[in-house]
This record gives sequence, structure tokens and C-alpha cells, in this order.
Amino acid sequence: MQIFRNILMADVVGSGTHPSTDVQKALANLVTHLNQHQAGLILSPLTVTLGDEFQGVTHRLSHSLSLILSAEEFLRRHSPEIVLRYVLYEGVIETSINRRTSYGMLGPGLTAARDMLTSGGSRRPKFQLHLQEANVFLPDLLTLLATLLDGWSAKDASIIQTLLDEPDDSLAAEKLHRDRTAVYRRRHTLRITDYRCLIRLLKNATTRPWTGPELRQLRQDLEITQKDLGQILNLSPTRLSNLERSPDPLPAELSSILEKGLTKP
Repeated sequence: MQIFRNILMADVVGSGTHPSTDVQKALANLVTHLNQHQAGLILSPLTVTLGDEFQGVTHRLSHSLSLILSAEEFLRRHSPEIVLRYVLYEGVIETSINRRTSYGMLGPGLTAARDMLTSGGSRRPKFQLHLQEANVFLPDLLTLLATLLDGWSAKDASIIQTLLDEPDDSLAAEKLHRDRTAVYRRRHTLRITDYRCLIRLLKNATTRPWTGPELRQLRQDLEITQKDLGQILNLSPTRLSNLERSPDPLPAELSSILEKGLTKP
């Protein structure tokens, strides 16, 4: 049976307009941060490939989205001049998953994802999507997110991140050394509340309950035994075995734990 993997690729928009060393440093810092702080979401580590691109494999679509949102936040904080475009592709990887680096894997999914990333030139949208099962709302939500992000400028990055970090206008005003009314106006013109609402909608559109077969595949991908996974999830071997064989959605509490990501002990 074919296993469809969640492939995430990204490249820098207009990389030729930035000093190459700045682009390389920004991407190296970004992938290092994501691989360290979001390891539980990542199946094959994010790896810089051609200097201005990176790729990786995640456990599921919602994890790819979480990485994208984390990437955008990291760049706002550290390299706001760097703008990325993304490909989220569900496809087949025929070789074994490389758990150390995203180099050396082959398959039609990777080939098609790279074609999407490199074709179309400057007309490419910020987000390109290919899913095995149609998601009615996700394409439009990503288009809205791209429009909102495109409306933010690099010079406002620190203000935007402060407003996202601090929902209270009075506290945000203290951090920004501005009066409360000015902060309220900036929150409105920068559409901070719209962004928060959109992120909630995106997470709802991509998050679904885990199933038994997905749990079994996760255990196999992490290369751990049923005993080890049972200890991590506080499940008896019999209970875990029964869950893995069931096609039904897993209990909500267990799905919530898996959604946050697991790493190999």
C-alpha cells in the first residue's frame, strides 16, 4: 500500500535582491530553530537544499501548517526582509525516510513538489497545495493568509510581533513606548485580530482526529516498539495494540497528545 507523505518545501522570494550570505544565514538559522523546537512535528528534518530553498517531511498536514506559522514568526523576529513561498504536497516517497536530513530521498511526491516550487516564476502564489483528499476551505484560507501577510511590511515586523504577543493594548503600548490609542489604531490597520481569527480557522481546517493506522505508522516512522510508545502515551500494550488495529478515530485526549508531536525517546 502506498503511503502518502506530507512534504513541505519553501524558497526565498527575490533571493537575488539580497546578499547571498544573508539569505544563507537566515535560512540556516530558521531551519535549525524549527528542527530543534518543533522536532515532534517533523519526520525528516528541514534541510537547506539550493541556498535559497529548504525542504522536509512532516507527520501530517496540520504539522506542516504549524511549521509554516512558526517560520513566519521566526522571520518577523530575526530576518523580516526575508519572504518565503511554500509548497505543501501530499505524495509518495519511494525510498526510506531519511531521519537525519532531507537529502537522498526519491519519489514522485518529491519530484512533483519541486516542480511546483520552481515553476511559474514570480507569479507563483505564496502557498501552493496538493492534497490527496480535497479540503474545501483550506485553499481559500491560505489565499486570505497570503493577502494579509503581503500587506505587512518588514519595517513594521517588530510592531506586528509585539501586537501578536501582547493582546492587551495598554501593555503593548508600554512595550512599544506609544500611547494606547495609537496602539489600538495600529492593531486595527495591521489587521491583527483578523490574523488571529484566520489562524484559528486554518488550524480547524487542517486538524482532524488521529486513527489507529496513523498511530501504527507513527510508531514505525519513529522506529520504536509498542512497549516504548505505550510508555510514552501511558497505554498498556494490549490497549495500544487494539487502538492500532482500529480504523476508528482515536480518543480526543490521545489525538490531542499526538497532534502536539512526539519525538523518539
